[in-house]
Amino acid sequence: MWNEDKRPEDVFFPENSSSSEFDISASPETNGIAKGNVFCFQSMPELQDARFFDDDLLASPKLKARYLDVRRKHSDRVGALLTAIREEFAGSRTTCASDMRSHIRECTGESRLHDGLRFLLEREAGFLAPAFMHDMKLTDLLKSSNETKLTKKGVSEHIAIYAEARSRVLSESGVFHDGFDINAATDLATSLQKAHFFEAGHSIVLNDRNSGADIRIKSAAELTELVKAELQKASTDPSVQEAFSTVDKAIGGAKESDALRDMICDTPGLAEAIADLPQLKLDYLTYAVGKHREGIEALLADADGYLKELGKINAEVQAERTDWDDAIEQFKNRFRVPFGLNVKDRASAIIDGNEPVIEFTYGEKPVDKDKLLRHLSDGERKALYMLSVIFEVERARKVHGNRLLVFDDVVDSFDYANKYAFIEYLKEFSEIEDVYVLLLTHNYDFFRTVTDRVEGFSRSNCSVAERDAQGRLTFDAVEYINKNPFQTWKGKMAKSDAIKIATIPMVREMVDIREGAKSEDYEKLSAVIHGVKGCTLSFSDLSDIYRTHWDCDVLDGDDELVKDAVARVCDEIARKSGRLKLEEKIVLSIGIRGIAESEMRRAMQNNGIAEPESPKFGKLVDCYKKQMPGDYAQHAATVEAVSLLTPENIHANSFMYEPLVDIGSHRFVELYRECKSWQAQRD
Repeated sequence: MWNEDKRPEDVFFPENSSSSEFDISASPETNGIAKGNVFCFQSMPELQDARFFDDDLLASPKLKARYLDVRRKHSDRVGALLTAIREEFAGSRTTCASDMRSHIRECTGESRLHDGLRFLLEREAGFLAPAFMHDMKLTDLLKSSNETKLTKKGVSEHIAIYAEARSRVLSESGVFHDGFDINAATDLATSLQKAHFFEAGHSIVLNDRNSGADIRIKSAAELTELVKAELQKASTDPSVQEAFSTVDKAIGGAKESDALRDMICDTPGLAEAIADLPQLKLDYLTYAVGKHREGIEALLADADGYLKELGKINAEVQAERTDWDDAIEQFKNRFRVPFGLNVKDRASAIIDGNEPVIEFTYGEKPVDKDKLLRHLSDGERKALYMLSVIFEVERARKVHGNRLLVFDDVVDSFDYANKYAFIEYLKEFSEIEDVYVLLLTHNYDFFRTVTDRVEGFSRSNCSVAERDAQGRLTFDAVEYINKNPFQTWKGKMAKSDAIKIATIPMVREMVDIREGAKSEDYEKLSAVIHGVKGCTLSFSDLSDIYRTHWDCDVLDGDDELVKDAVARVCDEIARKSGRLKLEEKIVLSIGIRGIAESEMRRAMQNNGIAEPESPKFGKLVDCYKKQMPGDYAQHAATVEAVSLLTPENIHANSFMYEPLVDIGSHRFVELYRECKSWQAQRD
């Protein structure tokens, strides 16, 4: 990841107090490393979520974060203002903040939001809002399809005349008045007729407010005749009758239309204002903007600075182009992958969100990134991730002063070709003056290859990290670095019983290569390693094998039984404290497996169960589980740990030693003690 100028912390337990010591005061002249010159490269994340496939691939995460931060702050500010304007303009039940952008552009005729807001502010300075705007939202007027009805030709003029006619009728009628007008009576007649109200023998009573008398209505026809009689009073004015009929047909009889008619008649100035809907919308916007003048003025004042900052980021993105061209070239030249890639215009991608900045090809044809990821092997996916690592390394090269590059398991799951490609790349940039490398890995083969090929990695600056039984982290010098451990052992066998025992599986591997696993020498060494019952071979009995296959005569005259030496040395190792050497882990592995095999065989023999024909440990465990489930249940944790921690065959190949190197010393000792406890239960 990029240098983010942060202090180290415990990400799993953030509540714990973390401390670190890092000298940032020293100048480059005194070999110090500035805090900003430390770069960390972590193991590959999920590529679907990785920076590699973001639209900002060709810009550093810090630059992209800066761009997004500028955009987010401005967008949040604009969004808050538009939401506030929406509340004043239309209420919370309608137009969202994003729609308000389009509405402002439409009403003002300006293509840019900022220009539209400026126009509204200027207009609001001399604007006098009518009284109804203080209490009525625009959505109260323009519900459902009302806007379409109101925009029909002539409707607005007829509305004004209709309002006058209705007022006159209400003022003259004794039955109809505010709240129960002619339209309400007509709707009532229709509803009662549909419900068969009158057929059921019911009736309604209307009060004549002029005479004080009650009018009993016994049928829908009587109510309809009453409505007609009141309408007849307005029919003496032909223009009013025409306007009423036109408006009634235009806006219909729906409840929303009834409410609209009521507002038009009851609200002073609304009939005139509604005659010009575009102007009415603009007036509402002007009124709403005026309520938030201070915030809008501040936003517009900062707009120029916002645009300048985006332009500056754009220029920085363009300046990084050479870095990425170099990274692409490095990637193509070093790593073997079945796809190609080309650089696109990353400036338009990061600023405007246009097409992806890197195009992948397979067989000269563009390929979708998701499809690419689905069909690449883990090693190929890792190599693809390495492109990001190369880019960051290339950027680090350009930083002035001493630089520290920290790599944390970056080659995990690499295939051979790409693993060695990275090692060669590591060798090249680690030779640059003022570049320092801290390499962390679980891969023992990778570690050994790096120490062999890359100058600068030596016993003095390479360590093995382990946690002891108390969970404390310890660092110890690496054994056999830049050396063949077997040649070292050959020269120390006479003085170390642990080394003497540890060489047995290695010599057996050489016998297997030369003569095969069915040879007499191979079977002798296997019997010793697995502690086969009745095996009474001494070191001296193995001397001819060592002399023939390894040109070694150290075992001559050593009459101690190998199985006794294994038990003795294992006990000595188990009493030690601190980190175990490789040969000691091998001896414990032999001792652990020998005890486990012996106890499982003994348990089956005591119960008359035949042992499996195969000498393999896995076959023995399977038989033990199936034939003696009760006994297995008592020792299941120990048996499974033995299967997991001790290799089936401890070969001369460094890969076979990798699990031993990686497992903590205290875990080997704990497991050996568990096996001894199992053995003691039988004794």
